[in-house]
Amino acid sequence: MSGGVKVWLAVLVLGAGAYVAYRFLPRDADGEPPNATIEATTDANDASDDKVVVPGEAPVDLASFTMIERSGEIYNFEQLRGEVWVANTFFSSCPHQCRAMNTSVQALHKHPEFQEVRFVSISVDPVEDTPEELSAYADTFSADRERWLFMNGKLRDVRRFGKEMGVVAGLKEHTRELVVFDHTGTFRGAYTYNSEPEIEELRKLLRELLAAKRGEAI
Repeated sequence: MSGGVKVWLAVLVLGAGAYVAYRFLPRDADGEPPNATIEATTDANDASDDKVVVPGEAPVDLASFTMIERSGEIYNFEQLRGEVWVANTFFSSCPHQCRAMNTSVQALHKHPEFQEVRFVSISVDPVEDTPEELSAYADTFSADRERWLFMNGKLRDVRRFGKEMGVVAGLKEHTRELVVFDHTGTFRGAYTYNSEPEIEELRKLLRELLAAKRGEAI
């Protein structure tokens, strides 16, 4: 048998083995291989779907997003309908920027004017940030369990959430922005946490959205 034929036979055998391994690999309830949520690879949709997000354009399909809250309970984002809320992405082992960002959220959370606002912090490290880890992390910010939620979700859902807002959300990849939604579930703007002019704009928007929710004149 010639050397060239041997090489082609080896290629065919390796290809067949790879197909069998993929075809019969155990999969979870969503049709993904085990631990697929922690893979950092991007698929064709991730690479090509550079969605242009326009604040105020249309409500997000909140019911399509389900994650696990730090309490361990399943949480559907439809529960946020009727609320004014602010979202951010982070991971608990991030040593500097995430803590600074959540300190900024904490200031809003404590502000007397914003007691009706809900806050949603979404982990981009779904393996390490278990509900127990998120609970301990949230306690360092004195996060009210009713008003400030800490979420752990499948990475593909976290990515999809980011795309809906036009912000970064990948494995240990997060944005520096705080994302604001009105009581209809419509994205209204994204503001850099460490820019005082932008945070002042965020505060102004929250006041307007709360007034609109109450039916008050602005």
